[in-house]
Formats: sequence, structure tokens, C-alpha cells
Amino acid sequence: MLVDNEVKGAVLCREKTWWNNNEIFVEEMFVSPEQQWKGYGTALLKAAESYIKEKGLAGFTLFTNRYNRSFIH
Repeated sequence: MLVDNEVKGAVLCREKTWWNNNEIFVEEMFVSPEQQWKGYGTALLKAAESYIKEKGLAGFTLFTNRYNRSFIH
């Protein structure tokens, strides 16, 4: 995600076949620490959701790390 020519975050994903439909598998997602809690993560996931709807995919899978406590505000 570029804002004012600066990378604020990114979501790296791929389509994969799961059961009877394709879905998005999120490999990596990040928002730079100084930009967190400003809505960039939400915007990235909404962009992925728009792509899923546009392509008629089943949804997406996003695994999280339960040991990463930096997301707790």
C-alpha cells in the first residue's frame, strides 16, 4: 500500500484451489510499526475482499501468530 509515495504495508497472497472453489491464501501481511492503528491493515484486507468478490472466489485464509503480541493495543 503506497500513500504519499511511501510503503505503509502490504499483503502477499496467492489463489489456491480448496475443495470445490478457489480462495486467496494470505502468505504474509504487514503494516510498518509506525503506521499501525491508522486503518491500513483494514484497507489491505478490504482490497483482498474486493478481489475475492470480483473473481467469485470462496474467501480467504489468513493464519496468525498467537505469540505475536504487537497487535494488542
